[in-house]
Amino acid sequence: MTQGYTLRDKKLCLQDLKYHLRYLKEALDASSPRLFNDYVIWADILLKSIGLSRECLKESLRVLKASAEDVMDPGSYEKISSYINGALDQLEKEHVLKSFI
Repeated sequence: MTQGYTLRDKKLCLQDLKYHLRYLKEALDASSPRLFNDYVIWADILLKSIGLSRECLKESLRVLKASAEDVMDPGSYEKISSYINGALDQLEKEHVLKSFI
């Protein structure tokens, strides 16, 4: 996944994965897939604004999911997988940032 990236790029990617994991944990604790979906949509808009493609976010979520499969028991992995799959499904749709003004 990080082939061709600079050391700085790799550090930023790791930082993003940590953010994804924190929000995933909060969503799981709250039993709220929507919380994670909303975060992923927000992250997509943010990353797009700094020139990163949606595919970059999708790949990081797929890596997170694959890593979870390696370390989680099947029941926990199933729940995590469903949250990540739901977020990936959301990324297949176009979304518009809502104005709160």
